[in-house]
Amino acid sequence: MDRGTAPISILHALEDLPPEAAARFASDAAASPFHGAAWFEILTEACSTPQHRPFIVASQDGGLIAPLALRQDRSGRHLESWTNFYSCDFTPLGGSLQAAAQAALLAAALAACRPRVDTLHLQTMQSGDGTAGLLASALRRHGWWTQGYEQFGNWYERVAGHGYDAYLARRDGRLRATIDRRTRRFLARRGATLALATAPDELEPAIAAYESVYRRSWKGAEPFPRFIGAFVRGMARDGRIRIGVAAIDGEPVAAQIWLVWKRRATIAKLAHDEALRDLSPGTVLTAWMIRAALEARAVDEIDFGRGDDGYKRQWLSCRRPVDALMAGNLATMRGAAAAVRHLGPSLVRRGVRFLARGLPG
Repeated sequence: MDRGTAPISILHALEDLPPEAAARFASDAAASPFHGAAWFEILTEACSTPQHRPFIVASQDGGLIAPLALRQDRSGRHLESWTNFYSCDFTPLGGSLQAAAQAALLAAALAACRPRVDTLHLQTMQSGDGTAGLLASALRRHGWWTQGYEQFGNWYERVAGHGYDAYLARRDGRLRATIDRRTRRFLARRGATLALATAPDELEPAIAAYESVYRRSWKGAEPFPRFIGAFVRGMARDGRIRIGVAAIDGEPVAAQIWLVWKRRATIAKLAHDEALRDLSPGTVLTAWMIRAALEARAVDEIDFGRGDDGYKRQWLSCRRPVDALMAGNLATMRGAAAAVRHLGPSLVRRGVRFLARGLPG
């Protein structure tokens, strides 16, 4: 059967994927660890809610795989990206076909869906691959309104071929001085240690150390307490997880979880003991882990995951936007009403500017 003409199904569980689609979704062909089945299995295991039901649009041959989620309530039927605040990257086009072909297939499938879908909201899409634009164009051809926006930035830096000294030389002088001063002060403490866990038998104690630090950090309680364990265990294959722990007399005071995928390291989770903030254990651990990765020639790129927190630009010099796309089905009353809510103000402003240009002045 020709690719692009295979039957398309709507599925509500990963295990329902046809064999070819499942093989594609489970393979290492994915550009990101957040694009494959392992990630969605983690979300299913640790973060499921009754309001967020998987809605996977997939072709029999794996040409199109779109991992979406359905939220259905009194306001209608709403599709969303299968993401949450833990997701660092998402694509609705995870199959083997070219992105434009997948976008066309997905838009056609959503337009044909019965009962009709009212709105679509996709988040956490890297802007560089053009996914949001391709899908927006395809949806408009099927009578949907669309609106894109920048959701947040992802701070990163290419470090291929660079040693730690070269990396450090590119940092602001104040950060270099802070790293040097705080590292010497931390290591001068009796019983101070820095350790890296990567082997399977090291990960369980490291998970416990991270969770211990997190409970004493400035952060609020994890909304899904089982996530960290599920994430580490689910992604630990082939050394993809690195957990760094700073401790004093055996008591962890800072911890970080890195996810390494195809030589790209994402600093996915970090925390430090707020009571020891003056000792800067988080700063010391970040510098130590970056140094260890560069000296081992283990990564070509490091990124800080989600968000534009001010400290991130001190450590990594480049920012790429992460996009979101909202869309509504103009064939439904609720989809049209959403268009009025979201597009109305901008259309009014555009009209006012147009009229103002024609007024004598």
